[in-house]
Amino acid sequence: MFARAGAAVVLAARGGDALREVASEIHAAGGNVRVVIADVSRIEEVEKLGDEAIEAFGRIDTWVNNAGIDQWARFVDHTIEEMNQIVATNLLGTMYGARAALSRMQDAGTIINIGSVESERAMPLQSVYAASKHAVKGFTAALRMELEHDRSPVDVVLIMPTFIDTPLYEHSGAKLGGVEPRPVPPVYAPAAVAEAIVFAAQHPGKEIVIGGSGKAFEVLDRFLPNLVEQAMAVGGAMFKLQRSRRPKIVPSNVFHSSEDYRVSGGYPRLERSQYTRWIEQRPAIKRALFVAAAAVAVTTLLRRFGRTPGP
Repeated sequence: MFARAGAAVVLAARGGDALREVASEIHAAGGNVRVVIADVSRIEEVEKLGDEAIEAFGRIDTWVNNAGIDQWARFVDHTIEEMNQIVATNLLGTMYGARAALSRMQDAGTIINIGSVESERAMPLQSVYAASKHAVKGFTAALRMELEHDRSPVDVVLIMPTFIDTPLYEHSGAKLGGVEPRPVPPVYAPAAVAEAIVFAAQHPGKEIVIGGSGKAFEVLDRFLPNLVEQAMAVGGAMFKLQRSRRPKIVPSNVFHSSEDYRVSGGYPRLERSQYTRWIEQRPAIKRALFVAAAAVAVTTLLRRFGRTPGP
């Protein structure tokens, strides 16, 4: 999508084969692309990535911190090494990327960090992943405020996907009794996230939630957190929903890259999030809805306490 929009693209990941497959598609379409093998949990490799981007194209306008790993397991079943690697990739990798981008962006630019619906609401069996994504949200907000204070022309955007149909669930670590984890419906296509990322590069804002269900979850959790936790815990509902019937065959990618060209994980999905496209990606509409909701809330409270607004 970036290449089709006219951008020169630098692709980075731990494994090279899948990257070269994507690069060949971009080349075939007439785009410019550079492949860099890099593990974002290693600061020296992220710095090398930044240097190669400058060497290849002379500048960096957009930097997307998208690398992430997960492991479905009870907290006590994670090893120390697994916890360290998940946090190092998801959180420190995002920080390293932001640092590399900021030191190389010349005039203005956009840093896009990929959080999750779990940046807002944690779920059982994903304690370490949820902790890392909560931290990504906090880091993004703090960095944004510092840049605004310094009147920096660099924007920082947080993308928070709901459950997405990717091979993540097959590749991830899992200690679920021999089965793979699975996404909780409704599930959205990867293109919905890619579309939002490209949009954010061209129309900087603060946050974009992918999926109306994710936004509903966020709002519910904000106002009724105990009810949300109770709903997930009743009968072990959220434990059951996250377990598939697929046997866990593919090795965990927590420490090693999974060379896989697939984009889809093969789950039933919605191709687009109409909520994201028509509300999250339209700041004016989003603000108007927020103001309207706030007005309704204030009016309801005033009526509840027997008062109406004066002139």
